[in-house]
Amino acid sequence: MKLKTGLFSFAALALFLLVILWLLSRNPREVYSYAEVGYSDIASTMTISGKISPEKEVQIRPRISAHVSDILVECGDKVKKGQRLVILEAIPDVFALEEANAAVELEKIAQKQAQTDFERAKVLYAGKSISTKESCVSTKSCGRFI
Repeated sequence: MKLKTGLFSFAALALFLLVILWLLSRNPREVYSYAEVGYSDIASTMTISGKISPEKEVQIRPRISAHVSDILVECGDKVKKGQRLVILEAIPDVFALEEANAAVELEKIAQKQAQTDFERAKVLYAGKSISTKESCVSTKSCGRFI
């Protein structure tokens, strides 16, 4: 008896699953939409696969080692000559930094030497020890130091 009820319940379950699969596999009814008659533009779209590349491409490279901290233009924007495109944050190069520091030190030494020469020429000119022409040559200021 258990065998008959087991077979009966299995057959009922199989029949139920077949009905569900048959209902799901049926084609749905077509749904129509209605539009109002009138004048309008016809628009059509087309999808094409491919690659878009620029006609003219320009590489922009900075003169110093730096990284971009802010981008001021977007891709596709029209830019003018001299317009700022990005903000660069400089990465100091050790060699260039040492070279710049050495140049600053040399200019400080040259300024100190020029100040010393100027003071000496000023004292000598005040004591009438040198002429205006000599003070011009030594200080390159042509007597305009008072």
